Amino acid sequence: WSGPRGVAVRPPGVERVLRRLREQADPAISHEALLVAARQVVDAERARLGRGEPAASVDQLAEEAAATLRGW
Repeated sequence: WSGPRGVAVRPPGVERVLRRLREQADPAISHEALLVAARQVVDAERARLGRGEPAASVDQLAEEAAATLRGW
């Protein structure tokens, strides 16, 4: 994936999203569930970036993961 001037564009690491997600998630939610949600949003972000869409912030991805958890 390349951004402006051929600079590689990558999503943030799963651990960064997971850290932010833990700050807003219900403490009763298991680590495994948080990890799955974080991985899903990072994978989706990777696909969006591959299509040339603008990058989301870590906060946006954590909120997306939190919404995923609420939907389960």
